[in-house]
Amino acid sequence: AAALLAPHRGDWAAALATVRARGPEFERRAAGLSENDWYRLSRAAEIALDLEATGAPPAARQAPLLAGDRFDVRCCFLAPSRPRDGMSASRPRRRR
Repeated sequence: AAALLAPHRGDWAAALATVRARGPEFERRAAGLSENDWYRLSRAAEIALDLEATGAPPAARQAPLLAGDRFDVRCCFLAPSRPRDGMSASRPRRRR
């Protein structure tokens, strides 16, 4: 994507036209971008180039789970108890 956009750095219209000219997937990804959003234009081109090269989006190419890879994951969180009177421990108590 960087090589595709490098000759047009600073010229948004030319960079957008170059990306759109690559095909319908590029056109679709570039259609909703805000003007001068170089990061998203580069990312859209990167994803479209990847899709063009592999035929599948990056998320579809994740390795499948093996039968033994299924884990029971449990999380526990410990926190200090709060004062019972509702006052925050960080605030000083008022004297009566």
